[in-house]
Amino acid sequence: MVKVSVIMPVRNGRDTMVGAVMALLKQTLQDIEIIIVNDASTDDTWGRILAFEQMYPDKIIAVNSDVQMGAGGARNIGIESASGEYIGFCDSDDEPSVEMYEKLYDKAIEGNFDFVDCGYFDKGRESTVINTPDKYTGELDNEKRSGLIIQGGYIWSKIFKRELIISTGIPFRERAILEDADFLDFIFATAKSVGNVNEVLYYYEKSAGSLSSEEDVKKYTGSIIEAMKAIYGRVSKLDSYRKIQNAVEFENLKLYSYGINCAVRGYLDKKVSHEEALEYLRELRRTKFDVIKKNQNPYIKGRIENSSLRLMEANDKSPERLLNDVILL
Repeated sequence: MVKVSVIMPVRNGRDTMVGAVMALLKQTLQDIEIIIVNDASTDDTWGRILAFEQMYPDKIIAVNSDVQMGAGGARNIGIESASGEYIGFCDSDDEPSVEMYEKLYDKAIEGNFDFVDCGYFDKGRESTVINTPDKYTGELDNEKRSGLIIQGGYIWSKIFKRELIISTGIPFRERAILEDADFLDFIFATAKSVGNVNEVLYYYEKSAGSLSSEEDVKKYTGSIIEAMKAIYGRVSKLDSYRKIQNAVEFENLKLYSYGINCAVRGYLDKKVSHEEALEYLRELRRTKFDVIKKNQNPYIKGRIENSSLRLMEANDKSPERLLNDVILL
């Protein structure tokens, strides 16, 4: 029986995927399958994936999508081919420790956990991060669920019970950035138990980069808006929502803050026009009032910078005035 299926979406990653694939092939966990999904690459990525499958047919499953689905859609395709008891995700330009999936699986079986998390090293920021501390592990109650939502995290540092992922319906939004935000919140809100391995077992290559073009600002701001809507749309339907509402709304407030900063910075850097930045700010404001129902949030203090809080308050009152005031700074 396959213990862990690891799904890796790839688009135009013919060369950058090699390190991740080799790290997965060297895993100390023997009963593992590696599902590599080609997301309509325009280079020779698919040929490279097929070559890997031919060399390692007992480990690698190659899956092709002729239509670009984005990382989320490619992961959904990979899930359909997964047979593992647990499912993990790896980005094609990152690198897991060779012991990662054995340690995560052993911990999962030890406690029959719905999912297990580990620490990771962010190469861009040269920092070590553990999103699931001991105090939030074990059987989950609403206090722990709220803590996990506030801590946040990423799917690639975790493994999940296959049945848990299947139960979410369509796990990931397609053709989107931040496509795992609502998925993780739903998992945090519905999983019964979580374990952790307090070791750095994953090496994350990318950190948030600069907004170098109009397309970057448009794409990122739009993705933030869609993520806010998706988080609320998926989690607010749960019977337990009111008990974790403050935590969920705090996450959306963080996204709201990121979106405002993105739009303002894009405007000041002359990546977008005044009219474009204003429309982004207006849409962020509309979305905020749609998904955040409480006037006060107990988690904000000390977690969002005062300068960002002032921008949020100003945009709540008037995006037009906010953008005009920014010009005078």
